[in-house]
Amino acid sequence: FPRAWKWSARAVVAINALWVAESFGLLASGWVQPTALGTAFVAAQALAVAGLGAGEAYALKAPQRTA
Repeated sequence: FPRAWKWSARAVVAINALWVAESFGLLASGWVQPTALGTAFVAAQALAVAGLGAGEAYALKAPQRTA
């Protein structure tokens, strides 16, 4: 992969990790008091983003295939 592409892909992985941490941090902080459905939605969204980030990180480390 081109060097700039890898750098930008790593930035996306880092931003996704930050999103997950901030989502759970928001719920734990007590700054907001969402309903049970709201809490479940934020947690589910954070877990989905964590899954995407894990897939992206795995793809960055996977060996490159040549056609």
